[in-house]
Amino acid sequence: MAKIDQRLIERLGDKLGIGPAAVYARIAKVANEMMLDRHLAALVLAGRHHINTNKYSTPEQRAEIRGAQRGRGGGFEFDVETEIVERAPARRPATKAKAVKKRAKDNTIFRSRPRRGDSQEHVRLPPGAQLEP
Repeated sequence: MAKIDQRLIERLGDKLGIGPAAVYARIAKVANEMMLDRHLAALVLAGRHHINTNKYSTPEQRAEIRGAQRGRGGGFEFDVETEIVERAPARRPATKAKAVKKRAKDNTIFRSRPRRGDSQEHVRLPPGAQLEP
C-alpha cells in the first residue's frame, strides 16, 4: 500500500484549517465513501478542495481515481443483487390545527357594583373614556 505524501497532508491541513489527525479522519471518510485506498482518497479530498494533485500523484493513480469516480474499475468490485422492496404507502401530512381566534378588544365597562344607586365615583373607566348617561 502506498504512503500518503506528507506534503499533501500539510497542504490539506492548511487549506482546511485543521490538524493532521483531523485530515486523516476526513481521508478515512472519503475512503469509505468511495471505496478507495487511503492514499487515493487523500488525492480525491485534495481535488475536492481545489488543490492540484499532479505533484502528489502518478498518472496511474489519477487514472484509478477517474475510474472509481465513474463507477468502473479502480475500487473494489462486488457482486450486487438488486431487490425490489415494496414500501408502505407514504403517510399523509397531518392536518394543521386551526388557530384560535383572539377576541377583538372592545372597550366594555365592567362594573363591580349593581347599577341601582351607582354614582360615578364607584365606576372604573379606562384612561380617556367617559361615562355616558
